[in-house]
Amino acid sequence: MKIIYTLAVGFLLLATTLSVAQNNSISDFTIESSDFYLDDEATEIISSITKTGNTLIWTQNHEDNSLVTTFNVLSSSGTWDNATSTGNISLTIEVAGNNSTLSLSGSNGNISLQISTAGLNNTSEELIFDVTSIVYL
Repeated sequence: MKIIYTLAVGFLLLATTLSVAQNNSISDFTIESSDFYLDDEATEIISSITKTGNTLIWTQNHEDNSLVTTFNVLSSSGTWDNATSTGNISLTIEVAGNNSTLSLSGSNGNISLQISTAGLNNTSEELIFDVTSIVYL
C-alpha cells in the first residue's frame, strides 16, 4: 500500500511540474516607456505597450498628440516569471503584413524591450525602448 501511495504522490508531483513547465507564455501586460531609440537616435515619446490576448496595442504620446497602433500577436516563445519580471519572451507580431519580433527580457530588476521589423528593400529596423514599468493585467 505504501508503494501505491508513493507512486500516486509521485505522479501528482510530476503532473504539477509538467503543467508549470508548459506554461511558458507571458500574461497580459502593460509596459510604460519614457522614450525609444531608432537607429541609435533617441525619440522622446512616451509610450505604452499593452498585450491582451493576441492583440498588442502601442500608444505613443507626444505633447498633445496621440498615435495608437494595433498589431496581431501570431505566436510566442520563451519563459517569463511574473513575480520577478525575469526571463525572455519573444512575440511574433504582424506589422504592415510582415512578421516582426517583439523581444522582452528581464533580469536583476531591469527590463528591456525591443521590436525588430523588416523594412523595405530587405532592411531591418530595431526600436529599443527605455522601460519604466510593467504591470500585469
